[in-house]
Amino acid sequence: MYRSADFVFPDGFPVLVSSRLLGKRISERVTGADLFPSVCRRLAAGGGKAFVLGGKPGGEERICQKLSRKYAGLNVLAYSPAYGFTEDGPHAEASAETINAWKPNVVFACLGTPRQELWAFKWRAELRANLVLCLGAALDFDMGDVQRAPRCFRSLGLEWLWRLLREPGRLGKRYLLDDLGFLKILWQEFVKSVPKQ
Repeated sequence: MYRSADFVFPDGFPVLVSSRLLGKRISERVTGADLFPSVCRRLAAGGGKAFVLGGKPGGEERICQKLSRKYAGLNVLAYSPAYGFTEDGPHAEASAETINAWKPNVVFACLGTPRQELWAFKWRAELRANLVLCLGAALDFDMGDVQRAPRCFRSLGLEWLWRLLREPGRLGKRYLLDDLGFLKILWQEFVKSVPKQ
């Protein structure tokens, strides 16, 4: 899915550090939490349209009101699916139909990984939208529902630790077990980068 994406942003600090270890030198992180407000401001300046897929079920009106006030000039429509939303279910199809009727400039898929990527991968070719951005918790941060890590944590590359300490039940497995697969990928990339004798 990531290989087929038009844009892949280096969100995590480990990706940034790993790129430097491998001599690739990615210069900075581009987080969903920073990208979301930046794109909203840009859209608002031109009276653009955004569709938000995410948020707590039933929270569409609140999302639209809050984002419309925060980014004056932004036209917003939201769909907050029920928990258990999958890319194959009837709610996924309904979300695509709603997007196509709205014809937004940008779709913000804020469902969390990998659900948002699975949904975008399945539906993007059928969507009448210029861009689909998968931004995880960016909506929650922007709406003020979840507090983002303080700047000192972010500058030290410890935003993940801040989130883990705040939501150990939800993020513990992701950061402490699932992410071990990243070490395997890093090792494979390192082996490929070593010059053959």
